[in-house]
Amino acid sequence: MIVNRQSSGKPRVRSPPMMKREAHGTGLPSFRVITLNASHGRKLRTYPCFRRRTVERHLSEIAAVLKRERPDVVGLQEVDGNSCLSGNFDHVERLAGLGDYAHYFLGEHVSIGKMRRIAYGTAILSRLPLKNLKSVTFDHRFSSLTKGFVVATISPTGTPHLEVDIVSVHLAFLRRKARQKQIAAMVEHLGGRKAPLVVLGDLNCQWAGEDDSLRRLAYELNLQPQMPESSDLATYHLGRKKWRLDWILVSPQLRVKRYEVLPDRVSDHFAVLADIEVTRTR
Repeated sequence: MIVNRQSSGKPRVRSPPMMKREAHGTGLPSFRVITLNASHGRKLRTYPCFRRRTVERHLSEIAAVLKRERPDVVGLQEVDGNSCLSGNFDHVERLAGLGDYAHYFLGEHVSIGKMRRIAYGTAILSRLPLKNLKSVTFDHRFSSLTKGFVVATISPTGTPHLEVDIVSVHLAFLRRKARQKQIAAMVEHLGGRKAPLVVLGDLNCQWAGEDDSLRRLAYELNLQPQMPESSDLATYHLGRKKWRLDWILVSPQLRVKRYEVLPDRVSDHFAVLADIEVTRTR
């Protein structure tokens, strides 16, 4: 069973300046995206950060990266709503305000309690209007910690006739079987969509090796990874060990002009940035 949870009401909106971005020398519509596991505003701590001032400072560091790189769309994972474990305020709303994002949408895949509640999930921040919003929470039997994804449709600035679907997703850690079932749920919900697709997220798996979860996701949704065999794009470090867990995957109608892992230590994961142009709509 797949449970859908959508944050209450319509997506909240501000009114920042809009920015047109075109791929250099092509004239094709383009946009910039970033994905980041925000780690509940803990930064590099391995335990919850209850002090609001500390969490606010950590989120300000994330926002500084967003203001420097100016992505049009940001996919966030492990990002909190109003949670007692991370300062009792809405992290998505705060990041949207600090980064001048007019549109933002949080899917709370974990929501416990009414007073001192725990609430977090995946989210999308965008300078572009968001429509066709949907939040999907994976069946809790798939993983010990509930995860899921949010999806929204954007139109690159200046091209209202073009639509691109953006997905921010967090897959299960450790258990390959859980990831496989979560990917099947993604295919069920996203497989019939006609617009080009960009999947941003902490997929908790690598391209090579016995675990074929990422390869299956790319195959089932006809997505293209960037430099999948590269050893220079690790996004999670633990001592001397490094893994590439965070990815940006795109449909064949899209072309990635720039792809890099940002160096900033604003979380226990590194952010990934991509400049994407729309080469065709079908």
